[in-house]
Amino acid sequence: MTVCIAALAAKSKAIVCIADRALTFAGDKASAQTDSGVTKIIDVADSHWCAMFSGEDLLFPERVLERVKSELAKYKRGQLNRAIMESAVKTAFYEQWQTEVEDRVLKPKLLDRTSLAAENKDVRLLDTTYLNALAEEIAAHKNDCSMIFCGFDSEGPHIFSASAPAGQIAPCDCKDSR
Repeated sequence: MTVCIAALAAKSKAIVCIADRALTFAGDKASAQTDSGVTKIIDVADSHWCAMFSGEDLLFPERVLERVKSELAKYKRGQLNRAIMESAVKTAFYEQWQTEVEDRVLKPKLLDRTSLAAENKDVRLLDTTYLNALAEEIAAHKNDCSMIFCGFDSEGPHIFSASAPAGQIAPCDCKDSR
């Protein structure tokens, strides 16, 4: 189990972030845990923000952060605020989950997202039994990834968490009234 902790400090002039370096490798008959060289606190692009992550797949948070970085590139450093960061994170989580569903569920069946929305449907998608089974498989696709984002904007320090699949955002600022 990964431990990530963030707290406001120094009368809201600093944020303290702590994360372990443990990795767990789950096997069929046994699991192993070890300390690793993996850093679970990562600077987010060219901003005053960092992210901490936990999850079963190291690539998922890496890919989410790449998507966040791409979105944040549209803004100047001084323009970034909590709302922009939350929106970028939510979008990145959702898009990465969609990509994984397409890669792991749809493509092995020779389908993709556009084929599900196409006007001329694949004949298999007209079969309600097949379509229901496909919908259940998509709904069952999980990625147990959670991230904590910490940073500063003109209003001060902010902490929020995001979790898969769709990037549900949970504000964690003590002063937050939302």
